[in-house]
Amino acid sequence: MVEMHNRFKRIFVGFDALKEGFWGACRLVISLDECFLKSEVGDQLLSAVGRDRNNHIFPICWVVVKGENEDSWRWFLIKLTKHLTIADGFGWIMITDQQTDLQNTVRAFMSNVEHRNYARHLYANWKKKHGGYALKNFFWKVAKSTTEVEFNEHMYEMKVNSENKGVLVNSENQGMQVNSKNRGV
Repeated sequence: MVEMHNRFKRIFVGFDALKEGFWGACRLVISLDECFLKSEVGDQLLSAVGRDRNNHIFPICWVVVKGENEDSWRWFLIKLTKHLTIADGFGWIMITDQQTDLQNTVRAFMSNVEHRNYARHLYANWKKKHGGYALKNFFWKVAKSTTEVEFNEHMYEMKVNSENKGVLVNSENQGMQVNSKNRGV
């Protein structure tokens, strides 16, 4: 897309082969993220990636935009949902960072999608609240749980160890949920 005065605004890149590969091999989980492109103009790359059945990253599509904001994310989500023919988001999970524009856009545009935050962002906040690295390994065991039984075992282990360190830990105040509850995430 080019604005008046012939200035670059944004471009969407989504290949049919990637779309077909996503539908054939991936779960209904999409991770959205952004990064700066090192160039004279300072554009940004917004990307959507899935996870296949082996938990490997699978690129779906991406856009290059002038800047990351609510309008850019809305435009990207419109293109993404058309590309993958996603209706209202029911049955889908979107994983994002804690960037407010992105979270607001996902909630407004796809009201039925389940929204999750990246574990590394949860951990960064969690580490501040619980004083450093003492419970780091327990956190990641919980975050990587793939069954409800495994999740509960790791949560119990973390609670016992956190009580020994004078910290109260529970899944509700950490925003953590077992992957198995998220339809095969």
